[in-house]
Amino acid sequence: MRGAHGIVALALASACYRGHGDGAGEGAANGSGAEDGSGSDAGSSGGDDTGAAACVDERPGPTHLRRLSASEYRGSIAVLLGAGLPDPTVDFPDDAVVGGFDNNAEALATSDLHVERWRDAAEQLAAAVIADPDRRAGVVGCDPTGPDRDACLEAFARRFGRLAWRHTLDYEEIAGLLAVADAAAADADPWAAIALVIEAVLQSPSFVFRVELGEPDPQVPERIPLRGVEVATRLSLLLVGATPSAELLDLAEAGGLADAEGVEAAAHELLADPRAVAALREFHGQWLQLPVLEHVARDPAVYPAWTPTLGLAMAESTRRLVDEHVWSEGADFLDVLVADHAWLDAELAALYDVAVATDDFESVQLPAGQRRSGILGQASTATVTGKNDAGLAIFRGKFIREVLLCESLPPPPQNVPAIPDPVAGESDQERLSRHRSDPACSGCHALLDPLGFGLAELDAIGRWRELDSTGAPVDARGSRSGWDGYEFDGAVELAALLRSDPAVADCVVRQLFRWSAGRRETDADTCTLDALATEFEASDHSLLSLLVVYVRSDAFRYREPASEGP
Repeated sequence: MRGAHGIVALALASACYRGHGDGAGEGAANGSGAEDGSGSDAGSSGGDDTGAAACVDERPGPTHLRRLSASEYRGSIAVLLGAGLPDPTVDFPDDAVVGGFDNNAEALATSDLHVERWRDAAEQLAAAVIADPDRRAGVVGCDPTGPDRDACLEAFARRFGRLAWRHTLDYEEIAGLLAVADAAAADADPWAAIALVIEAVLQSPSFVFRVELGEPDPQVPERIPLRGVEVATRLSLLLVGATPSAELLDLAEAGGLADAEGVEAAAHELLADPRAVAALREFHGQWLQLPVLEHVARDPAVYPAWTPTLGLAMAESTRRLVDEHVWSEGADFLDVLVADHAWLDAELAALYDVAVATDDFESVQLPAGQRRSGILGQASTATVTGKNDAGLAIFRGKFIREVLLCESLPPPPQNVPAIPDPVAGESDQERLSRHRSDPACSGCHALLDPLGFGLAELDAIGRWRELDSTGAPVDARGSRSGWDGYEFDGAVELAALLRSDPAVADCVVRQLFRWSAGRRETDADTCTLDALATEFEASDHSLLSLLVVYVRSDAFRYREPASEGP
């Protein structure tokens, strides 16, 4: 990957940070329990200039056993049982956030509580299907109440099991499901056997885990090609957030995904599916930490405009802005940093002090006097990073370094000094400058504060302001430590500098890789990341093109020979 200035900058942090580990990200700073958005093995920025020379290892990176995330579970249930059922994951344990995302294999641990909740969900879903004649007919596809009961049960077990377990069932698997159905032979309800099969299928490890065995090739021992149905599963869960359809499984088992061209063709079809919008929203929503907004609280005496619905509107506003730069024809994804408009509903428009025609979301040109720009000018970003007024610059600088630059910031040491109490006539920036004068804090805060100052004109819920929390005029001048010429005044200038920084483009590649692979990058991924970064630039930063290039790659279609779970 290109650009080594992040490594230089982090070297300056030694006075405050000890070691090189995984730091707490903005979600953690706001009480979400999220870990940092950085990679622990791959360095502290978008990589270094030695990456191309290191591209000699043809092995793919590690492949971990992953279970379905909550969103993947929901999407798969909609494929299997139809849309409109109550959310089956509402009582599931929350998935931890590791490396910025909740689908990271390190986060997807399995506990007794998970097993109980999977059982409860399976029973409730089966009951809901059987209780609805129309849904039941669509899911089952035959009538187990007549003389063809046994044939119906076997046909259903074969078809439903294949769809849920993502492969054609063998004799033993079919026999096992029919044995489960036999347990209801004495039940007065002829549909009870069907319900038991649904419950058994949905509680099976073959459904809740993504098993990837591959088929070893003795001629290429350093990598194992995934089976067609395993590639289909990766494709479908990545691009539409759900288990593959019967048609995609048919294609896979017919050899249609045996080469990069076949995978690319299938990817284009999946990206044309309306579900792909929601699937990619999971990626960029978590990348930008939008789920944090569901849990934000603000003092009503200080922020009377704050409501839970306002937080949800902020998240939707950002999703729409990013969607625009993902799905619009010819869109350059990096322009999301410098967009001069926002998607606002009536409540959010009042916060932005602009007018809208209806209560629905609409694209609104932002007033020139409000120096807002793209993602950084969004009320969502201001709120996610708005833990407290005095420390806004700290958390905003941290957001920029970890989320947009992919720099790894280890956690602060124990007993770090608190921000000092203000003195009369002192501005927020002067107060933080006094804090940085403490040798115990100067290293890390020299990295964080000057970047965060660029967003000083937004308060902790994203309102434009001219006075800071002390009543002093806002000073939005800042810089990026460790890189000459990176000085700015306000969010518009900061956003323009980030837009032109190759490290930001590299970070987008890394973030999408982390989401897609379900893990943080390692040294083994250097070649893949370099190739993806080159293609991302060549496509004028098309996120959809980046996805297609990734699914064509060996990193997507093969696995490491001796991978072990986390």
